[in-house]
Amino acid sequence: MAESTSIKLEDGLKARVHALAEREDRTANKVMNEAIADYVARRERRLAYLAEVEARHRDMRDAGVHITEKQADEWIESLLRGENPPLPRS
Repeated sequence: MAESTSIKLEDGLKARVHALAEREDRTANKVMNEAIADYVARRERRLAYLAEVEARHRDMRDAGVHITEKQADEWIESLLRGENPPLPRS
């Protein structure tokens, strides 16, 4: 069951929503619901991604499986010189 709420829209946004709804032969309510649902889904995915990145970084740090920026730069420079250096180790 749908719940009702009230929001204040920035100047001009209400007119834009209504114009879009009219062009798409939908209700303004449907346009706003879809826009909010899309936004919330994107933010949830972003937050889940960031949480995963933090967890993986923590796991790598705790396991000692990482290299410094200097090690990475030196390795890349060796590759650019045509050398075949081993992967850097932490």
